[in-house]
Amino acid sequence: MSKRKSEDVLAYVHSVSPQKQSNKSFNVRIQVETESIKKGVCFDRSLRQKLLTAKVSEDAVKITSILKNEEDDVKKYHADYILNSATSVETVDQINVPFARKIPEVEFISLDKEPELGGLVCVKGVLDLTHAVVKTVNFGSRKVDVMDQCYIYNETGSIEIALWDEWITYVKEMKLQNVTHFILSNLLVKEFDKGIRLATCSDTVCQPVKDELPPSQPSAGLVTVTKVFKLSEINTVHEIQYGYICTTCKKIIPVRSQDEKIVHCIACKTYRKAQPESQTCQAVIEAKEFGKDLLKIDLALLNDLLGFPVTFKTDKNDVIAKILDLADINVTVDERLKVIVLVEKAKLSLSSLLPC
Repeated sequence: MSKRKSEDVLAYVHSVSPQKQSNKSFNVRIQVETESIKKGVCFDRSLRQKLLTAKVSEDAVKITSILKNEEDDVKKYHADYILNSATSVETVDQINVPFARKIPEVEFISLDKEPELGGLVCVKGVLDLTHAVVKTVNFGSRKVDVMDQCYIYNETGSIEIALWDEWITYVKEMKLQNVTHFILSNLLVKEFDKGIRLATCSDTVCQPVKDELPPSQPSAGLVTVTKVFKLSEINTVHEIQYGYICTTCKKIIPVRSQDEKIVHCIACKTYRKAQPESQTCQAVIEAKEFGKDLLKIDLALLNDLLGFPVTFKTDKNDVIAKILDLADINVTVDERLKVIVLVEKAKLSLSSLLPC
């Protein structure tokens, strides 16, 4: 590891992130030159209030004993500077700073079309946590929390956004203060099993907007809106699909033979053992209440209604006959994703019901 250099800098503070749940560190973005905004990681919680005050007041500060990373460490730790217990932050007269505070230019993406993969984007809108779910996942050598099924919407549309670690607590605290409108900068554009979504990262900046109201009429069909339907009948079963769920990309690997030992995922170009626990059976159906929309149902979630578990060896004709017999099922549907989130009669969550 390269040796870090300790130095004193004059700076403007542009952003201060929430504290991470794991080690209580937080990120800062500081302007140290006319056009240069750098990222720092601070490990001293006592500095956070001073940095926040400087951000809000837009006053210049003198940061002493800040550690500057060499080029190799910048790439490794994703930060230009390290602030620790030896670092101090003091406000200074702006007249003593040889450069003016830069106002960053922000270009917001429109949500009526999918953003391109890769790079960082900015979005402004209302965060909808109605169906949000927090789970703990392995991230390298540590466990972190991630909030899924969270959406941000504005007058142009909506998109799913994954909130990681410290941003979960921050957004929940803002919600308690009746803040729902945010500007989020430096969001990752990621691909996952349901399509494209945004995700927070170490460079993300979140700014609450307290003076704006949510759009009164968000774009129809793009915003998470749930509605209760009574499925009086299922018109047609177009197809029964048997396969394995790829543990890498979560897409379905079609079954070529019931006796195959190794399966190949074309989507992510990986090979893996054909494990029974990764088997899936799905039906492509057409229901009267959904018009011409074709829907996919994971049949493992319908075992109670069908009366038997569906496996690769189950006769397709028996499955189709049982599905066509299903009637008068009260379901709650997420109309944006065409996802059934609740079946009243069976008390099951059909989260894997997706548009064809």
